[in-house]
Amino acid sequence: FVDVSLKAGFFHDAMFQLLSVIMVERMERLSPYDLTKVALTWGRATCKDDVLLKSLCKALHYNLPSIPKNRISYTIHGLSLLDCKDERLLVDLASAWATTGPDDPIEVLHIFCGLARLGALDPSMCDQIAACSLQCVPHFNAR
Repeated sequence: FVDVSLKAGFFHDAMFQLLSVIMVERMERLSPYDLTKVALTWGRATCKDDVLLKSLCKALHYNLPSIPKNRISYTIHGLSLLDCKDERLLVDLASAWATTGPDDPIEVLHIFCGLARLGALDPSMCDQIAACSLQCVPHFNAR
């Protein structure tokens, strides 16, 4: 519903605050895929809710091994838009993503920019991301 509302250009703070309460109550029952959608959708909505973010991070920690690899970069991107401060979660997500590398060059940008924005990008993580992303170099714009 939130995703469709954003695509339609409808954004009302009170509606998102109400939905946020409902999401927190149901967060633990969401599938790993749905958790990644919550991170990205609420991040794009720029609806800052500390309780929702804390609940989302807890659920992501619990479901980390089951999160689809092709959704990790979008999850990090969404968490960065929500100003997530859970550096351990971000590093664990990025490390899980880096084990196989990107399927799409945009994933590399989501990972680098998301971690950098949140201050969770250290030299060893840069090396790990770069090592698994070399095949994407021709797709990057030098500007």
